Amino acid sequence: MSSYTARFTHQLNLALAAQFPANGVTTPGLGYIAWATPSMGNMSILPITMPNVPQPSTSGIGRHAFELSTVDHKVTLTNVQTNRLFLVLTKKSGGGIGYYKVDGGAAVAFDSFNASTVGGQLVNITLTSGVHSVEVGWSSGGIVTFNGFMVFNGDASVGVTVVPHGASSTQTNFWLDATTQNHWDNLKTFTPSLMIITDMRNDWSGGVPSATVKANLTAMIGKINGQYAADKLPTIVLCAEILDALGTAPIEPWSNYVAKAKQLENEQSNVLVFDMAPPLR
Repeated sequence: MSSYTARFTHQLNLALAAQFPANGVTTPGLGYIAWATPSMGNMSILPITMPNVPQPSTSGIGRHAFELSTVDHKVTLTNVQTNRLFLVLTKKSGGGIGYYKVDGGAAVAFDSFNASTVGGQLVNITLTSGVHSVEVGWSSGGIVTFNGFMVFNGDASVGVTVVPHGASSTQTNFWLDATTQNHWDNLKTFTPSLMIITDMRNDWSGGVPSATVKANLTAMIGKINGQYAADKLPTIVLCAEILDALGTAPIEPWSNYVAKAKQLENEQSNVLVFDMAPPLR
């Protein structure tokens, strides 16, 4: 996901929440998955500090996850208006014990253990509405894999909320590997009405044939739809985007990839495709 895409999804969230306020709240609840580089477009959305935490790994439901393994590893969310927030974890074999503190209060323990790796695990923290700070850290045992915060202010169960889920700088076939199946299984944690997937730029720049990309997208959509009943399918918006900086060996015009993706609009009842690339590709 590029910084542009991160900003795009955030701005969409703000625009929808302003047009369709929930319980009078026009500032939406925000799903947040931690990112590595502070200059990334979505890093400024929440005031988070993590001075001693190593660079994020690629574990969890998003591309990046903070691996907390010593008492110095702390992630702090500072001075946010909220009445409810969630800690997002990846639980796995050997997962350790973590803790959170609200407004400098007593530490509350949580575990990050599961026999198999599963992301999208939520720790629910209900608060009195107001400005709060939350510290998350490691307590004991193995690594605590922490993906980020979801922050709400009166709109945790109503209105418009964006939850960044999987993110990868690889190609579409990455999401079809058996090791990423837990990403699709974790979708059951959420019940989205709309899913936005930015896609195809690495396939195009990496020389993957457009027919292969279409087959990969078809399989991805099947994995998504397989998580929900037929009358609960989310609308899936495929946002095709490219950057010249990624890869050096396209073998077909970009328009071929867009045309293949557009075929899915006729083959799948819940798919829309938008070409977000610059003109004349």
